[in-house]
Amino acid sequence: MMLTLAGLVLAAFFGWVLLSQVTRLFGPPLIPTAATPAVQAPTVAPTPRARTRVPVWVVAADGTHLVTIPQDMVQESSPLDQARGALDALLTLKPRPPLTSAIPTGTTLLGLYATDTGEIYVDLGGDVARAHPGGTLREVLTTYSVVHTVLDAMPSATAVQILIDGREVETLAGHVDLRRPLRRADHLTRPPGPSSETRP
Repeated sequence: MMLTLAGLVLAAFFGWVLLSQVTRLFGPPLIPTAATPAVQAPTVAPTPRARTRVPVWVVAADGTHLVTIPQDMVQESSPLDQARGALDALLTLKPRPPLTSAIPTGTTLLGLYATDTGEIYVDLGGDVARAHPGGTLREVLTTYSVVHTVLDAMPSATAVQILIDGREVETLAGHVDLRRPLRRADHLTRPPGPSSETRP
């Protein structure tokens, strides 16, 4: 009986030693506890993107030249994206009369490409030709409203060539040669007057 008791004590001692070593090596035994609610990270408000104003070119009240209407837009990090944003604004702009848009309704921007020499290719949807009212002066103003809007939004650009549905074309409506990139035509422009506003 004494031997049995001593054996039990000895077994308990070695069990305690073994448990102590396991605890030291692997940490305390896992004890089920109530689930701790997850801590939600605080919501961080996105940093507002910088904005800028870019000029887009529309037909003046007398219908003979172009004037600018500054448009507020996000400041893009890429000059080409900045020009794309300016063109999007030009194609959708509804000027307040007596100013008018030189761009036929429904015209879409299909693409915008740049060369290493600074020439920009603007690919417009076919409605720019199909819906054009015609006439030499009107065609000139349509063409150069695109050219000047791109060159003002992207100062590093040197010239702009207009494509239609991804293809090079001879003219838009029979009068302006579009087979080459076009530079500014400042004789077609005037400083903006007090009526250069957009519809609210």
